[in-house]
Amino acid sequence: MTEGEYGISKLLDAEKKALKRINEARQARTEKLKQAKKDAKNDIEAYKKLKGEEFKIYREKHTESTTAEQDKLRKETEEKVRLTEKEIERNSEEVIRMLLDMVVKVNV
Repeated sequence: MTEGEYGISKLLDAEKKALKRINEARQARTEKLKQAKKDAKNDIEAYKKLKGEEFKIYREKHTESTTAEQDKLRKETEEKVRLTEKEIERNSEEVIRMLLDMVVKVNV
């Protein structure tokens, strides 16, 4: 093998090694991207789960207070209706008498 052939052989070997390293680097990059996507997907799922739990707690808390407020308003309304009915019952005879007096009484 002559010195020129030896140099060309060495350059070809170096080129093969360089291509091998480039391919290994590309493969490593591809694997890292796949792992990064997988990690990101896991992080997103964990975040969704966390926010879902927080929302569930928030909704339950506000649903309870809403129910309590509804019960309070329902009781207040029932009490007001009861008092109004009691006032109607108490004043109904007087109102009927006043209406009859106005109808029967004729102003000339």
